[in-house]
Amino acid sequence: MKQALLAALLAVFVGFFYKFRPTAPRLMSFVPHYPATGVALQITEPKQKTALTLARVDIPQVLDGQEVLIKNGAAAQNPVDAKQVDNGAITTFPWTSGGDVAGEVIALGKDVQNIKVGDRIPKYLEYEEASSIPLAFSTAVGAVFSDLKVPIPPAGSSLPLPPNREVPVLVWGGSSSVGAYAIQVLHLSGYKVVTTASPSNNEYVKSLGADIVVDYHDEEKAVEEIKKATDGKLSLVVDAISENHSTELAVKTFGPDGGIITTVLSVDDSVKKGRTDISIVSSGARIVYQCANRRPLVTGTPKYLDAFRFLEETLEAKLFKPNKIEVLPKGFLSVDDGWNRQRAHKISGVKLVYRIADTPGFVDV
Repeated sequence: MKQALLAALLAVFVGFFYKFRPTAPRLMSFVPHYPATGVALQITEPKQKTALTLARVDIPQVLDGQEVLIKNGAAAQNPVDAKQVDNGAITTFPWTSGGDVAGEVIALGKDVQNIKVGDRIPKYLEYEEASSIPLAFSTAVGAVFSDLKVPIPPAGSSLPLPPNREVPVLVWGGSSSVGAYAIQVLHLSGYKVVTTASPSNNEYVKSLGADIVVDYHDEEKAVEEIKKATDGKLSLVVDAISENHSTELAVKTFGPDGGIITTVLSVDDSVKKGRTDISIVSSGARIVYQCANRRPLVTGTPKYLDAFRFLEETLEAKLFKPNKIEVLPKGFLSVDDGWNRQRAHKISGVKLVYRIADTPGFVDV
């Protein structure tokens, strides 16, 4: 069954991201008899000045060989969902934002193995918690294992690996979705983790594996505390915020030999202030681009395949924690409220989740 979960996760990433936009948007609900239509919450105009529209949409009736179709039980909100509306990135309408789902398999492509109709994806968590994993975990492991070149723990390793205290890593924004996953991945890989968080989230990020937590509110003090915590030798940074000067501040924490910052948003090189020994890699932006342009996320990328194996093992062993979640009460009809909370910066340390069946008037047909 381990291989089944891994294959299912991969199929969701390749199939759900690659196939279903825009003809069958991601925030959808399906039923076991595989109907011709489902329900989606749609963006219907540039920069969406009115409430999002609940509409019926077509479900693909033909799957590619490696694709899996799931009935969505819960969907989680990501910052990019509202950002791509507000910045005018969406130009095709109607459109449905969203990249995080969890649910039940209802159809399979002809080449799918080790998965059957009726399987839960994934089986180790409830749908609400599971929906917090796909995009944020992909971004975190892309940042850590690919961009920062941290080795993936071998299969069957006793985790966490022995501490590698010679190479500290800074996670800026440790209580964010990506930050929380990056902390865990680094901790389980044996690295010393320094992170920034508000005092209210201090214990939370420590519970994930952070060794040192720095309050980011006093920016210059935070920079000095990070330098002290890393003995002035910092060379690896995951910027899980990538706005409000976070990358510029992270640059100031580097040691004399420079290094790599991986960001969740595209960041201009000007923030390096002449530090040519520091490289900025936009891991999150790359992953969102692949998904939005129907490019498979994992095909031909062994590190991602191995990263999902790592996720499966740590979930089964209860070593990996999903994001803390807050389930909004009205399903799809709470998405406008959730996006507005994000715009007002009123989300901290939790992932907003929408349970499909909670949508008022929703009929699963």
